[in-house]
Amino acid sequence: MRAGQLLGGVGNLGHTSGPHLHIHLQDSPEDDEGEGIPLCFRRYRLDGRVVERGIPTGGFQNARCAGQVIENADAARAREES
Repeated sequence: MRAGQLLGGVGNLGHTSGPHLHIHLQDSPEDDEGEGIPLCFRRYRLDGRVVERGIPTGGFQNARCAGQVIENADAARAREES
């Protein structure tokens, strides 16, 4: 992977409230054998503030999605300025 490389597309398939992307990073190419690896994001917006580097949380609580909703900070700023 390199900075700016396309990871995949975003879609809305199944019972979801909107488009989203699932990402899993692991230390082995073999399914069901690898350990998960933390995935750091750069320059994202969370709750109105820019986070320079961090790991957004995700997961479920009481059978409901409890993950954070983030967006690319630079793309959000460009959209606001246009």
